Amino acid sequence: MFHLFAEPYAEYARRTPLFWPNFSNFEWGQAPVISNRALLVTSRDSLFTIAMIPFSELVEYLRESGFLAMAIVVP
Repeated sequence: MFHLFAEPYAEYARRTPLFWPNFSNFEWGQAPVISNRALLVTSRDSLFTIAMIPFSELVEYLRESGFLAMAIVVP
């Protein structure tokens, strides 16, 4: 690695412990920013997906009861 990156790798090797991590050098950085709009859209989409489970069970029940004709038959 030293032959490829020379000084940046040498600096990295000086800062990085060989085996045990050194948590005193750890930096959290900035807190993530969560968009309220993105959270709303994601929640709505996931609720729609979860709501499809009982709907598909209802369709299967109606089909097995004879109230709903089968449109496609897969052998």
